[in-house]
Amino acid sequence: MKKVSQQQRFFIALAYIVVITVIFLSFGGTLSEIVDDTSNMGVWFCSAALLIIFGIYLTEPFFSKPVDTITNCTSVLLTLLALPQKKALIGYWFIMTVTLVLLVLSFITIFFKDKENGFLRLVHFVVMNIGNARFVFSPFYLLSAYSFFAVAGRHAEFTLIALLWFFLCVFDPISWVLRKYNQLRIAQSPPETYIGIATQCSAPEIYTIESSYESNVSINIGNIVGIKLSTHLYKIGVISWEQDLLSGRFIEIQCYDFGSTPNRFTCEQLGIEQTQKNVRSKPVASVVLIKPELLSEGIKELIKNNVLHKNICNFIGRVLEGSTIEMIKFSVNNSLLVISEGQIVYTLIHNEIVLYQIINGITAEEILDHTNHTAYLCCYARKLGKYINNQLEIVKWVPCAAEPVFLLNSNTPNVDELRSIANSSIGCLPQTKYQVKINNIDELITHNTAILGILGVGKSCLAFELIQKVVRAGKKVVCIDITNQYCSPKGLGRYVDNENIVLDIRQEQRDALTSTCRSVGSSNLQDRWGNIRNYESILYNTFREFMDSPSSVLILNPDNHNVGKAATLYTIQGTAELTTAEKTRIISEQLLKLCEEQGQSDVARCLLVYEEAHSLIPEWNSVANEGDKAATNGTARVIMQGRKYGLGCFVITQRTANVTKSILNQCNTVFAFRIFDDTGKTFLENYIGSYYSSILPTLEERHTLAIGRGLALKQPVIIQLNDLKYLVYDQDPLLL
Repeated sequence: MKKVSQQQRFFIALAYIVVITVIFLSFGGTLSEIVDDTSNMGVWFCSAALLIIFGIYLTEPFFSKPVDTITNCTSVLLTLLALPQKKALIGYWFIMTVTLVLLVLSFITIFFKDKENGFLRLVHFVVMNIGNARFVFSPFYLLSAYSFFAVAGRHAEFTLIALLWFFLCVFDPISWVLRKYNQLRIAQSPPETYIGIATQCSAPEIYTIESSYESNVSINIGNIVGIKLSTHLYKIGVISWEQDLLSGRFIEIQCYDFGSTPNRFTCEQLGIEQTQKNVRSKPVASVVLIKPELLSEGIKELIKNNVLHKNICNFIGRVLEGSTIEMIKFSVNNSLLVISEGQIVYTLIHNEIVLYQIINGITAEEILDHTNHTAYLCCYARKLGKYINNQLEIVKWVPCAAEPVFLLNSNTPNVDELRSIANSSIGCLPQTKYQVKINNIDELITHNTAILGILGVGKSCLAFELIQKVVRAGKKVVCIDITNQYCSPKGLGRYVDNENIVLDIRQEQRDALTSTCRSVGSSNLQDRWGNIRNYESILYNTFREFMDSPSSVLILNPDNHNVGKAATLYTIQGTAELTTAEKTRIISEQLLKLCEEQGQSDVARCLLVYEEAHSLIPEWNSVANEGDKAATNGTARVIMQGRKYGLGCFVITQRTANVTKSILNQCNTVFAFRIFDDTGKTFLENYIGSYYSSILPTLEERHTLAIGRGLALKQPVIIQLNDLKYLVYDQDPLLL
């Protein structure tokens, strides 16, 4: 019965009444006997057949309440008591007893409705299932038919009456036919398209819809819908958010922006009349689902070229209040998209696609009505600009409120693309193919570069890659490496051909330094003690030979150079070995001296790499003696003067706090890896701002935060670095 409507049930009951009336009259009964309670035929007709029909199809189509059971039992009892020939009805006392028991149980169920135990549950079950009209009146119907027809020898009539009971209570052919008809009608009729009513306009193009759970319309993000503006006009948009609440479904619609074309269309243009015939009866602000295939060709073309429609699969949310010129705040409406810090999103400013990078996220709550609240995710993203010709260019102003925001999710690069990217760039914007290139290799060198981060995050690997690109640009590189990492099997030789690498000064020069390290002189002449002058001469000649040679890289380890000096300023009696910082100063000064002799230059000549810079150029409060403080100041002067002569440096360190800020402050390009110490984050905050510095402790592997002239980045950007296997010469997985 669940698939038959109330009107159809009434029709079924009426049809069966007609059938019974015809049967009654065919048996020789008259219309006057139907209401004659002294007639056996009338008792059968009124008290049995009609009550079964009305009970099954009108009052109890689904289940029986205790009150219905009382009504049914009372009707049976009154009919039994009114019978003039009680003995003629076979089973009279049986029917009377069962009816009385059901009547008492019904009163017990009503009286103890607030109680709960096993016995009462059993009583309630009996009343609800046995007290229905089909069970209560069927014995009366069959026994009265048997008593008044079969006993009288009218077996044909009794058989027909019994068959009618079978059709009423078991098979029910009329209901079966109507159910099949309903199924066929539903299959052939247009689907329901009415969704609900627009209750709120939170922005010029954002509408909130309340939809009842009774609506059978399938709703998904991306469905095209129409909002009724008048009898004939509709505004179209797309479902961008859907939330199930106690009072129904809340749906958010983002209307399309077609530029100079108004978003106003007729029913005929949208094909609404073909989908739902009674749409004109719906009130203004009602929302209906639109089938794309029924749209006119002009509207199809408008939607096809619309940014929102083309990128609906990557639609995240919309720009929220509180957004600024440099940063937007947006909601996350699409829970199917997985996002994280560093990912790239985009929106429109003056119809231009502008990239933003997610740097933070918070949870928030929105009040939908007086009974429903909903929690949502809110993200902050820093403006990067528009990506043109492999560069990020500045875009002024801020996006409009409620402007759609999309996730930039390009296809994963293939092997050939990854190899090409590795050759031309240092990496990509995270999870995209948008390359980040070295904009100017000369400025990367002469304006100095810092590579900062904790131990084991890939600083040296990035330094090797940058050196590789510097060498390919025809520049010379001098590396000061006290760890011997650069000349190890996993070192620079995997990025630069070993034939182009010179490992330290020659052995005979190191032997000469060892033999002269303890040279003595007059007690009042410092320059006669030790071998500093000899060391300076060796370095100068080594640099000159290196600059004139085809080799590209010179690796120096000052710890392998035995260099001595006077142990005291006055009354000198012995020598002391130079510290690493003091040797670093001499190396830097001799390289600058050679560059000065070649004259000023607008292009880079040589790159000086300070690996483990916290040991080579320590901060003043980290030095072991006054000599290191003076040495660091001397090295800093070299860095500040070197740019005019084509000399610059890479500063690589895991301890930002212990590196002299005189040099770090001269670094115009910065690569920041994962950092935990407050001093390092505070220093970087001056370059990248507090938002970016707060995410440094959670940077992923092979990700760095970069800014500076060498990359043409005027704002910080999180970069996903190249895969190492596309950079190194060997492909031994054990070395990767």
